[in-house]
Amino acid sequence: MRGMEQRRNYPSRYPRQMCLALDTNIAYKRLFSRLTIGSEGCGIRDYDPTRIQLLITDLVEMEVSEKVNRKYRQPEIELFKKALKNPKPVGNLMNCCYKEGRKALNAQAELSALRELYATWEVTGGAWTEDKEKRDGEIIRTLARHPQVENMDVLFISADDKATAAARAAKVPIMVIRHPYDMPRTVAYDPWLFVELLFDLSILYAVVNLKGVG
Repeated sequence: MRGMEQRRNYPSRYPRQMCLALDTNIAYKRLFSRLTIGSEGCGIRDYDPTRIQLLITDLVEMEVSEKVNRKYRQPEIELFKKALKNPKPVGNLMNCCYKEGRKALNAQAELSALRELYATWEVTGGAWTEDKEKRDGEIIRTLARHPQVENMDVLFISADDKATAAARAAKVPIMVIRHPYDMPRTVAYDPWLFVELLFDLSILYAVVNLKGVG
């Protein structure tokens, strides 16, 4: 991203600008919106997100929205109340999405945040298919055509190793984001990222009980 900023500063030296294209799983991880609020805690130098060009394909949007479907009903709520020691918060889950849907809504919130923070470009094209592997191929082939038309360089950002083969076939450069095998026992405390952590826990587990905080 620092290299992208440099290209923007010297357009005569770099006539082909660089842009980043996001896979659906990156929206689920909310990586790019959190880099803007937790750069210090993550050890990343501050950057201007408005100078970073992000490509968002309509297939990524569709992939997220189709997960928002089923919601909890009264019989399920009653089962939850019997299973938990403190059943009171469970009543708030009425008409809330299942975990898959909650995560998808969170990914939609990420896409909305990116449009406010970054310079985003909507890319249309590609055929929808229920097969996820084929759908990933459609996304990448769509992205392969876009820079040729717009005279840009594109880097595809994904958290899926399997996307590498499709990216190579389409001749699209790819960077795969991986979680470290060894997690640190301590991290630099960042109150803003702590808020995001609590938010993610509430998305995943629906009810979070914090003890000893009044």
